[in-house]
Amino acid sequence: MTNQGSLPRQVQARVHAAPRRVRSASAPADIDNVGRTAYHHTFFEMLGNFSFGDYFKREAIHWAWEFLTDKKWLGIAADRLTVSVYQDDEEAAEIGCATSSSRPIASSASAKTTTFGQLARRVRDPTEFAVRAARSSYHPPGATKSVEVWNLVFTQFNRVGAPPNNLRPLPSKNIDTGMGLERIASVMQGVDTNYHIDILRPIVEQGRQRARREIRSRGRCGAPPASHCRSRPRVQLRDS
Repeated sequence: MTNQGSLPRQVQARVHAAPRRVRSASAPADIDNVGRTAYHHTFFEMLGNFSFGDYFKREAIHWAWEFLTDKKWLGIAADRLTVSVYQDDEEAAEIGCATSSSRPIASSASAKTTTFGQLARRVRDPTEFAVRAARSSYHPPGATKSVEVWNLVFTQFNRVGAPPNNLRPLPSKNIDTGMGLERIASVMQGVDTNYHIDILRPIVEQGRQRARREIRSRGRCGAPPASHCRSRPRVQLRDS
């Protein structure tokens, strides 16, 4: 089990993982969203594939789209998905357009180039690798907002000095992707929120019965206790 946004160092060129993660105070913006949104949890499982100097954007984007939409895998309707890329990442946009055929690629000005240290919340790590990302978002039927289901991170630059023109290509480019198990489960099970999936709904129902409250399907869902309860048996504190 690891903290969110982190994975133990690997020596293989290709890695796939499904680590169990717990949000911590090192990422206050994320942990404060538990219970405020229908898609953030104290404990969650993050599916991901990683490349260390092996495959890069073309393969990562193609495989992600294939896994999401092909009937051999998840079979999600393509018209329910939107792909966004960093505003200046023409390479990712071109690959995305070619991979998803008629699906538009929306440039995301908010997906600013950031550093690996900021991305992984490793504030004590002096290494700064600039990354760009592509995100796959799902549009639930009848909903006004989409939810991000898969984030592809492209580690490709070394940040040297102050901007502008301070990004230097890395000799070894890497891939780091993340798909929340609970989020994709809500898509596949056709339910309103993560708290309605089969592994969380029973906990929420128990809390509802005790509190005599109904489950709200959107917005502030009032289900932090369900998320906390699921994480508690997996976190053990040991005296030093």
